Amino acid sequence: MRGKMRTWFDSERGDTWSYLVDGDSAEIRSFRALLDCRVVFIPHVLEGIRVTGIGSNVFACMRDLYKVMIPDSVKSIGDWAFSGCTNLPVVTIPDNVISIGYGTFWGCWSLTSVSIPDSVANIREATFRHCKGLSSVTIGNGVTSIGDEAFADCVNLRSVRIPNNVLWIGVDIFRGCEHLTSVLLPERFKPKVTMLGCSTSCEIKYYDEM
Repeated sequence: MRGKMRTWFDSERGDTWSYLVDGDSAEIRSFRALLDCRVVFIPHVLEGIRVTGIGSNVFACMRDLYKVMIPDSVKSIGDWAFSGCTNLPVVTIPDNVISIGYGTFWGCWSLTSVSIPDSVANIREATFRHCKGLSSVTIGNGVTSIGDEAFADCVNLRSVRIPNNVLWIGVDIFRGCEHLTSVLLPERFKPKVTMLGCSTSCEIKYYDEM
């Protein structure tokens, strides 16, 4: 994205936002909290410019972050944007989000459940890797590909259903998921089941693609 960098200071909350303007949209590039970074409300508009993206690494390693509100205006969440936010228990991905980057939620240990909306087409590599508390995942029907190690080392993940629209699955997407007991996926992936990285105790089931 090309454009002009700007900075806005929220005098009410004491937050500083740096963002890149491209036409009539803005992508957040950095964030700094003056007082409290446990709760973050991402603005949907910055100085009259609609916020449509969260850039790479913006909130990475903010270990105090407990709650984040992502506005419906956001369409893309960049690589590693929330990686290492170890105390973030819940995140709501808006229905307008189209793109989620590599390793976006890597190492969010406290994250317990996630619902990926139908608007998202690709779950990229290591997106939810090392989310040790993640026990429930709902994959939207719009997802067509799941990248390598997308859910690797999610040790508390119990069961997953792969939607019929998924056409491509990477390797080791469930490697290290020690408590994963059930994976349901389309019949066409039967020849590739060993690529999933599931343990021998995990039951793999298939459903008719029709």
